Amino acid sequence: MKKLLIPILIVILVGGGAGAYFLIFKSSKPNRQKVESKEQGETVELSEFIVNLSDKLRPHYLKVTLALEVPDAASAEKVKSASPYIRDAMLMTLSKQNYEALLTEDGKKGLREELLLRTQEVMKESGAKVSNILFTSFVMD
Repeated sequence: MKKLLIPILIVILVGGGAGAYFLIFKSSKPNRQKVESKEQGETVELSEFIVNLSDKLRPHYLKVTLALEVPDAASAEKVKSASPYIRDAMLMTLSKQNYEALLTEDGKKGLREELLLRTQEVMKESGAKVSNILFTSFVMD
């Protein structure tokens, strides 16, 4: 009987640990599903931008690829039609940026906000709404 007691205790402890592990992760799954279920619109990828930054001490450049988030297919089509005007506004905004500022997360967030505002200005007349700008690549030298 004593020989069976140790293996039984091991099975009970392992089973209890596995059950606790399952309950902890099972209870956190609904939270993940809520975050993932957030509705996202369509995205429109823009071709790559390469610009010289406005630094006077040393030349720097920025190479960035962006995606624009729009609520629906109709807005996506309007954005695609206006892409030369959007690119022009973005090139002007990107080329006036400072290397040191873009090294920080706040600098990148500020740039994203400025690009979004400029894009929304361009799209105002068409009625298309651009709700977000996503950096899909971001390289500086």
